[in-house]
Amino acid sequence: MRSLLLIAPGSPEARVNDELRELSATLAPGLDGRYDRIACAFLAYEAPDPAAAIDREVAAGVTELICLPYVLLADSVVVRDLPRAIEAARARHPGLTLRLERYLGAQPALARALLEIVP
Repeated sequence: MRSLLLIAPGSPEARVNDELRELSATLAPGLDGRYDRIACAFLAYEAPDPAAAIDREVAAGVTELICLPYVLLADSVVVRDLPRAIEAARARHPGLTLRLERYLGAQPALARALLEIVP
């Protein structure tokens, strides 16, 4: 089973974290069967954190997990802490195929999307 995990910074304001959950629900139909599941994780303020989210996905039967940091800028959490958490998850789940994608702000498609949005 294949899953997409969106990882956001998290906020002390619940409504902000709910935006990621709403985005996940919006994305799910458009993934055209490429993923069996879509899940969310938060780097701070909100549960689950990435480690707990990965553990949940494995417990649900996921064998391949693609992690996409839903952040625009590469701060120390994205370039140092998140890769460490992914490596720790690989050690906990040796049978899991686990891939950490480049963060959203580094995706070439984002620049193309901005060109369409900006008047």
